[in-house]
Amino acid sequence: MHLLRLRKSPHSAARPFRNIGSGRGRASEPTTRVAEHILQRQDSKREMECNICLEPFDATERRPKVLRCGHSYCVKCLGRLADKKCPVDKKVFDGEALGLPDNFTVLQNLQAPLPQRFWCIDCEKEADAACVEDHRVRSLKKARVQEAAPRVEALQQAEAALAEVGNAVVAAARGLRKTLHGEQQRLAAARGRLQATLGAEAATWEQAKKDAELDGLPQALLDLSAAVTDPTAVCAVTLRRGAAGDAAWRCEVRPAKDDSSSLLLCVLAANGQLQQQAQAEQDAASKAPGWVEKSNQVQTLDEDTWHKGCRVKTADGPGAILGVLIVRRRTMVQVKIDCTAQVEGCSFYELRPVLEPWGLICEVTPSALDALATSSSTQIKGKADLLASDSLQTVLTLTGLDCSTSAPFCQQVLQRVAPRLERLQLVRPQQQHVDQALAMPRLHSLALVDVKKEWLPKVAAMESLRFLELHCKFQDALADPLPVFSRPAPPAGLRWLRCGFYPLRAALALARAHADTLEELQLVADTNKPYGCPDLAREVKHCGLNRLKRLVFQRVNAYGSLCGHGYCESQKLAVWNMFVGCGATVEVLCSWCDVSSMPQPPPPAP
Repeated sequence: MHLLRLRKSPHSAARPFRNIGSGRGRASEPTTRVAEHILQRQDSKREMECNICLEPFDATERRPKVLRCGHSYCVKCLGRLADKKCPVDKKVFDGEALGLPDNFTVLQNLQAPLPQRFWCIDCEKEADAACVEDHRVRSLKKARVQEAAPRVEALQQAEAALAEVGNAVVAAARGLRKTLHGEQQRLAAARGRLQATLGAEAATWEQAKKDAELDGLPQALLDLSAAVTDPTAVCAVTLRRGAAGDAAWRCEVRPAKDDSSSLLLCVLAANGQLQQQAQAEQDAASKAPGWVEKSNQVQTLDEDTWHKGCRVKTADGPGAILGVLIVRRRTMVQVKIDCTAQVEGCSFYELRPVLEPWGLICEVTPSALDALATSSSTQIKGKADLLASDSLQTVLTLTGLDCSTSAPFCQQVLQRVAPRLERLQLVRPQQQHVDQALAMPRLHSLALVDVKKEWLPKVAAMESLRFLELHCKFQDALADPLPVFSRPAPPAGLRWLRCGFYPLRAALALARAHADTLEELQLVADTNKPYGCPDLAREVKHCGLNRLKRLVFQRVNAYGSLCGHGYCESQKLAVWNMFVGCGATVEVLCSWCDVSSMPQPPPPAP
């Protein structure tokens, strides 16, 4: 039976104590004690195991049974012996295994503690007799105490944190209770004065009415109470850390179902830190940005503006510049036309720049319709033919819908494509056209040219949008500036944003409102103080774009006007350095310089 045991544990071979140690001379007394403990534990362990299956005894499935010869085995192994003979001395036993007497000595020792155990530092496992000769061993309990030390410390820190949070909650509740009690006393006094002056003189009565008007904290809590009890109300909390304002914690709760969030809102309101959105937007708009808004459009164009890869419009259609040539002192360019794939030579001054499409204007498919020519034309027949045909029933992408020539026609087109439309580009739309777009159930990509201030907050809060492009002219923004607003509620999931509108702080506010989901931001910007902003990198940093992967500077706007390009490298480097300093990896591109690196149009949103 010892041979069977040695096959399972090859290190368990016994050695004389006088040879246990470093291998040179007599072993030291502490080392001998360690070996004795290990061997004693192994012997005790063997006594508590079945010598057939080598599994430890227990009180149920492997209950120890003793034979008349004195050997003990588990009831499970004895039940499997066909000849009913002891495996050691081959003596026959009678009866079933379950009827054999129990080994009560083993049963009593099942719960008894084993002798002291040791840990082998070199093997990084529980030590056996072979480890004592050449390895370093220590008490297993001591080793586990050292291993458990960081966990114990973490648990103690967590206990302290819980205690601190508990104290903070008690202090916040005490402060809130004190503030509310003071406001209750003030309201009770105002109510008493109002009731006491019902028959008083006019001056006293007017003063009592003025004192009884709700304002300040009572009015704020009254409005807040109606909001937090609304089952559709959502409270979004974001904890930001570091200079870049990276989001470390984030959650969304419904105050009507969560008492802790209601308490937090009440504490913030009592401290004067919680404002209604309209007031917050008004406060933000009242703060001067520190620069004077100006147009990104350059006043003059030169030959260096054009380069290989630029998207242009020609008399034969849109295309890309293949090269710039000087022919008889006249600048000429070669353009590859998209629709014919042919190369045309065109005069420089006959070309107009165009903004590279981002996914709304994709390759020609049966489900895509470019309505620019039809909608902007004054010819009735083309419009009537389009409304009379069945082609609108399959349209998923609608681009170039110019609403300035025939608003009723565009409204009819939008009504017919509304249930299925996924991508939409509106040029100079009116209120009814934007309202129809806002109600489209499957719309995930939207472009608006000539956006108005009353549309911007509603568009920014569209939950279905994943791609958004907005443009307006500088002179229009001077007359009616777009608003600076806070995060939409509920938060939308915008992933791609192109801004070509003014003022800059409105564009940055839109990016900041979608900071938690935005992956690509494109700004129509000059390289020399765009929008008049002295430090664009700092302004972008304040947006807290924690998921941004790509920032693109577009050098042409939606109206075919070019932006300055003289300081492109320094502008890109400053913004890139800002992202690197914040620990972020963001690709910074220019639509002119980095034509080959420009991303492909994004795929349809799920």
